Amino acid sequence: MSLSTFIEKVIAAQGCQRHWQNRLEVAIQSDAKVFLVEESADYHRCPFGCKTHGMPYMARAQPEVEAAILIHSAFHIAASKVARKLALGQHAAAKQIFDGEFADLSRDLTVALNRWKAVAFAPKVAQPVQIMPRVAAAAAR
Repeated sequence: MSLSTFIEKVIAAQGCQRHWQNRLEVAIQSDAKVFLVEESADYHRCPFGCKTHGMPYMARAQPEVEAAILIHSAFHIAASKVARKLALGQHAAAKQIFDGEFADLSRDLTVALNRWKAVAFAPKVAQPVQIMPRVAAAAAR
């Protein structure tokens, strides 16, 4: 994955994370019923979900990428739990989920994105080449 593509994906993830944190926090502070359940539950609709969904399989199969994608999905599930409580007018229960499960997953997502960054920017070391001594090479023929 190119550096610019990687940076684009991480920026999208961080933007998505902040977007939902802010949106849910504002909704919790208001007394109105807020209907965000469907939108918050679908992690494919946010910029990060769109970008990771379109990644090639080999890129998605990297452990750090896979972890970020799974935590991102769980993050949206927690957001939808908060949204369900808000839709029912249960702001105290929404705040409890927001400060608990949602906050934990938000931190986990930040850690996962940082691990992905660390691996992406780690120096690539070539595997050592084994040189077969002449005697062993002759014996192998």
